[in-house]
Amino acid sequence: MPAPPKAVINTKEADMLIKYLEKNPNLELDFSDKHGYMKPLPFAETPSLISGWDLTEELDIKPEIFGPGGLIFSAFPVNNSTYRILSGTSMSSPYIAGVAALYTEVFGEFRKQNQQQFSEQLKTALMNYAIPREERNKLLASVLLQGAGLVDAYNILTATSFAHPSKINLNDTVHFYGNRKLTIYNVDRKEMKYKLSHLTAPSVNGYNKTFKRNYYQFECYTRQYASVEFDNDQITVPPEIILLDENKPKLTVPYAGLADDARSLPLFQTSKFPALYDSKKYIQKKDPIKTFTLNSLTLQDQWEMVKNIFLFQKYKLGEPRIISWDGLIHSEPVSNGKYFIRVRALKMFGDINNEKDYEVWVSPKFRIERHL
Repeated sequence: MPAPPKAVINTKEADMLIKYLEKNPNLELDFSDKHGYMKPLPFAETPSLISGWDLTEELDIKPEIFGPGGLIFSAFPVNNSTYRILSGTSMSSPYIAGVAALYTEVFGEFRKQNQQQFSEQLKTALMNYAIPREERNKLLASVLLQGAGLVDAYNILTATSFAHPSKINLNDTVHFYGNRKLTIYNVDRKEMKYKLSHLTAPSVNGYNKTFKRNYYQFECYTRQYASVEFDNDQITVPPEIILLDENKPKLTVPYAGLADDARSLPLFQTSKFPALYDSKKYIQKKDPIKTFTLNSLTLQDQWEMVKNIFLFQKYKLGEPRIISWDGLIHSEPVSNGKYFIRVRALKMFGDINNEKDYEVWVSPKFRIERHL
């Protein structure tokens, strides 16, 4: 059975209705007027408060683009309700996929020639013609939050110019890669002139040993802005082939980097993590050696014994990630005795053959005993 229709009113209107009801207990509301009234969302074109942040572990720009995903009027399984208002990547991902499908429909003949090249061309078009948007604080949203910006389907489908690379990763301060080459492709029917400019966005305080915040409190802007210089801010590019119309929107190429030495940042983030955990408490090095007892040699019992033995911090929305040990060493059940877990992680830009470029954590010792 379809869900009943719903409507939303603001607090002021609700208070007014309550006062009317108090004065007129027999008050009836009439919704016979079938004409609805649309009110635009004030932040429909701004990044959502629950959008993901940050560069990747390799300092790559992610997200690369964003699409409408908040309070979307969406189709829904008929057994529950034909439509619902939903939010999240379950809404924005289909939108981006739909734009990609439109692009494929228009330029599909190139896809047959080279699938990999077409995929890169699609990504470049999506990012080049995205529109950088402001945050709710009226500041331009960080690249770490919006990537190139809000997807623009029309400009993608009518594009006649492309800039490559579609994004610029600057690395960190020590390994800074600041001198970059932009290649502009003109696929219009005539010669095009381009003027290069720099759109500044505020920096983000992404790491601080004393400043604690959760996933939703990452909006820590600083009034520091990067500077960009062009060897030549006006260039002319001749045409290549005849394609589409003459509307010429702006092209966008986002850039981002880390203003610090990435290798100096801790990989194991706090003194409590990684840690051993026995499903009841954390095991400290000063504690007596913890004994885990086995009653048989079956792998199932091995698993039940050790599945909560190792806790490694990898936060996502405030929840730690538990990495469990399967009770095996080289595919064989462990013998009675004392053990410890050693975790080694290569630092950013580290040399895989240099032990000094690794951060190492060693767990407290624990004992395994098997009762036959």
